[in-house]
Amino acid sequence: MSVVSARIRARRREQRAKVLISAAAFLVLGFTFLLFAYLVVEVLPLVRPARLAPLSEVSSREAVLAFPGELPGSLWVVSTKGVVRLEPQGEEVVLPGMVPPVAQVAADRWGRWLGVVDAEGLKVFPLRFRASFVGQDRRLALKVGTALGAPGARVKVLALGGEGEPVVVGVNSGGTWLFRASGGELSGALLTPVASQAAAVDDKGSAVWLAAGRDVQLWDGAAGALLAVAPLPAPVTTLSLLLGDTTCLVGDEAGKVRAVGAYREGESMLLESFAVFSGKGPVLALAPSPRSKAFAILHPKELEVAYLTSRRVLARQPVVMEGRADLAFSPRGDRLQVADRSGKVAIFSVDLGHPEATLTTLFAKVRYEGYRKASWTWQSTGGSNAFEPKLSLVPLIVGSLKGAFYAMLFSGPLAFLAALYTSQFAPSGLRRWVKPAVELLAGVPSVVVGLVAALVLAPWVARHLWTLLVAFFLVPGALLAAGWLCELRPRAWQLALQRRWERLLTFGILVVTAGGVAVLAPASEQLLFPGGFLEFLHGRLGVSYDQRNALVTGFALGFAVLPMIFTLAEEALSNVPESLANAALSLGASRARAAWTVVVPAAAPGLAAALLL
Repeated sequence: MSVVSARIRARRREQRAKVLISAAAFLVLGFTFLLFAYLVVEVLPLVRPARLAPLSEVSSREAVLAFPGELPGSLWVVSTKGVVRLEPQGEEVVLPGMVPPVAQVAADRWGRWLGVVDAEGLKVFPLRFRASFVGQDRRLALKVGTALGAPGARVKVLALGGEGEPVVVGVNSGGTWLFRASGGELSGALLTPVASQAAAVDDKGSAVWLAAGRDVQLWDGAAGALLAVAPLPAPVTTLSLLLGDTTCLVGDEAGKVRAVGAYREGESMLLESFAVFSGKGPVLALAPSPRSKAFAILHPKELEVAYLTSRRVLARQPVVMEGRADLAFSPRGDRLQVADRSGKVAIFSVDLGHPEATLTTLFAKVRYEGYRKASWTWQSTGGSNAFEPKLSLVPLIVGSLKGAFYAMLFSGPLAFLAALYTSQFAPSGLRRWVKPAVELLAGVPSVVVGLVAALVLAPWVARHLWTLLVAFFLVPGALLAAGWLCELRPRAWQLALQRRWERLLTFGILVVTAGGVAVLAPASEQLLFPGGFLEFLHGRLGVSYDQRNALVTGFALGFAVLPMIFTLAEEALSNVPESLANAALSLGASRARAAWTVVVPAAAPGLAAALLL
């Protein structure tokens, strides 16, 4: 009975162990599935398409021109009597010093300046918005500053800009005029006797873009000098500067929008188109996003939102517009406002998603703003909102492969040779402390290795690059020379001298070589490269040296993985049956030949596993 009960208890223990092992396996699979599901949920926003949908409509009792509002379903409008009103709430602010009737009203793209042409002439008002809360309701208060005027200037305002002081571009029968603040007023200067049909001014007021017929012109806003001209295939209808003021969007009558960049070549400027977006019907208005490189395009029957970096039209929405209309993003970039001349404003909700991450921007060459050629570039963050994310994964993948290659180039041969010597040639006493000592290196955290490599190793390598290159060739040569000298000695000396003398000779030659390299390499660098080796690379060969390069990365990574390769390789070599090596020795092979021709091939699977791991 005791034997039967013991068997029953053993079977029950086996069943419980089986249940526990199965439960643990299912638990691991469940956590793996949850991790996969979490990654999918995190990645899904990258592939979600942009959305552009009608939100509301606001109508005014008068013919007005709208500029960007902040509250959902509302916007600021300016009446012909010079009254700024928040529609549909009805809050009003009277523009000081206005002389009705108002002939024209224009606002800059970010809502900081309001240009008004009244009975006296051109006036520019600074605008400031302040938010307040009444309970849970958010309200905006508009503060209008003192106007700067140009009495008698009867012009049509094309563009406003500038940060601290306003810059205005206007046209009349005499041509295109540039107005700047001077002595509390606006002083005008004639840029060109040709009346431009569109204009754009950057935030600093230093660059003015004009459209005259089929030409796009770039002017120096301070000196009033023409910098560059670019002809286009169709007459230009509208201009707008993208966020960052380095790219000018040019819309034409053929329905195309071109991204034109300004590049310096020597002492002159060059305008070059590097992206084209096609649409249906002439371009009526353009509006840049205040948060990204997206922009809105208004055609007579369609509203589009495009993204410059990926060269894609993200979303389309049907609209009906007769004649020229006004288009603007809200300050948060989540709404679009389209206003016609009758005072009706259509408001659309905008959700761009992540247009900067597409298969093209992740894996293909992209020509970014300021670049003359397409390139693979990774730069995920910048110092301002105008930064253009560069998310190419190719540099990361290639950099990882380069780092792995240099790491294997350094750690692979060193670890394999050390494992071969330890398992086949080293005395048992040396083997007992070498293997544990190398395995202790595996406990060094990789973060510490990377920190030391970045803060200590990289600057040191930059200062002694020529010395390292010389040592890279001389030290292995010295080791080979030491082995060759040991083989050249007479047979009687080989029998008389013990192996320790061979090691002492090799170590002595290595020390002498290292000392010679440390002394002679700096002298040879000053002799061959008077300004330094790095200066020679940069000045003569055009190669710029970065301290944190793939070579340093490979060395640090190789140091981190060397203990693992050594341990696995040594175990694979030690597990080869001694009978195989003894058979080779009995046939007359030397210890080294037996190791290379018998032990290493037998341990090849384990060596390959060590390298892959």
